[in-house]
Amino acid sequence: MIREFARKQMNTTDVRLHPSLNGAVWANGIKAVPHRLRIRLARKRNESEDAKEKLYTLISHVPMSNFKGIETETVEE
Repeated sequence: MIREFARKQMNTTDVRLHPSLNGAVWANGIKAVPHRLRIRLARKRNESEDAKEKLYTLISHVPMSNFKGIETETVEE
């Protein structure tokens, strides 16, 4: 579901998960997957010469203690 969301939002087919996100998803086991996660989507340039696409999306976890009042932020670097 996370990869599918990132493909739609960032318009890239190459989607990579950061190990911290994988650890956050499976921290409580398979039966207690979190209902909400704060994630950061970053579009990065592919440095590999034999890559099919120029860009890829990296998804990382942002630790949050409370989800009240949180809104979507767009950050341009």
